[in-house]
Amino acid sequence: MRATSLALALALLAACGSSKKAEAPALNGGLTGAGPSGTVEGQAFAAADGGALTVAPAFCSALSTNVGGLVVAFSSYPSFCPFKRGANACGDHPSSAELIVTLARGGPTPPPAVGPGTYPIGTNPSALTATSVDLRRLGATCADLTTYQSVSGSVTLDQVSPTVKGSLSATFWSGSAANGTNLGTISGTFEVGSCTLPFDLCGLIAGTTCPTPACIP
Repeated sequence: MRATSLALALALLAACGSSKKAEAPALNGGLTGAGPSGTVEGQAFAAADGGALTVAPAFCSALSTNVGGLVVAFSSYPSFCPFKRGANACGDHPSSAELIVTLARGGPTPPPAVGPGTYPIGTNPSALTATSVDLRRLGATCADLTTYQSVSGSVTLDQVSPTVKGSLSATFWSGSAANGTNLGTISGTFEVGSCTLPFDLCGLIAGTTCPTPACIP
């Protein structure tokens, strides 16, 4: 589910009735164990590093609702959090790949923090959570080379503090899961540490945050 779909999902969550930067410990993230892996569009992905970012709830004027949540990211290159922080959260690494898991919550009042549980990719009104998994496979000039159109599956969180631990299974499709071609799956367990970044979830959803990232070798 791309950012525009995530925005629509959050708008739906807000309708169910129920831009500040992230606040997190000053840590450098880090991945314990192998992390998620798989092959999508004929290209292998294996996590080399990662980090988690808790996003404090704040009012998002672009959606006319409060937004908060949790972002868990994995990269094919090392030192993910220091790299992103050095780029002010607006830089990409050429010839690399990133897997970004976003669990966003929206509502007319500040939503509760994302806790342990299983979250299907898509919109879950009962949990006031929109879950997306985005694979970014970047070329030599940092252009996104992926072509998939939708993602199905789920994300399970076993704990969210002091590290974020869980598992995921995400299948990527050329169209919808019902009518598209299966382009591959990324799955596996993970444990990542907290990461401090100047991150704006509302801007990400609205498409205004970092529209043109720098390509940094």
